Amino acid sequence: MSERVEQWRAVVGFEGLYEVSDLGSVRSLPRRGVAAARPNGAVCRHLNGDPAKNCVENLAWGTRLENSRDAQIHGTWQHGEGHHNAKLTAVQAQAIMHLRGKMSASAIGEAFGVAAMTVHDIHRGRTWRHETSGELA
Repeated sequence: MSERVEQWRAVVGFEGLYEVSDLGSVRSLPRRGVAAARPNGAVCRHLNGDPAKNCVENLAWGTRLENSRDAQIHGTWQHGEGHHNAKLTAVQAQAIMHLRGKMSASAIGEAFGVAAMTVHDIHRGRTWRHETSGELA
């Protein structure tokens, strides 16, 4: 009995980037224009900030930190209320900062519908720093 060979087809709208098999597997294709072998832990950077422009001059392997810095430079970095996972507004983050030392992190988190760790992160300046930096102790 012969073994069945998995058949691969391009994902519509993502041709050249992803393929899906008749068995339901999905695979990412190597990025054209950058070194064929991706260095361990590297991500594909779009040097001009446009992920639709996949030409040799616009692609490079880099670290996550370099990719984040690129996004900041190009104005594509999502943070604060503009981030797709944001649970708070800037006004709420500032209110949480003002409540530091007046209520427990658990009580503050419960009042705003977030975890106590989120409150700690705001108080320590790990998150929402761009909105509360003038208020850090």
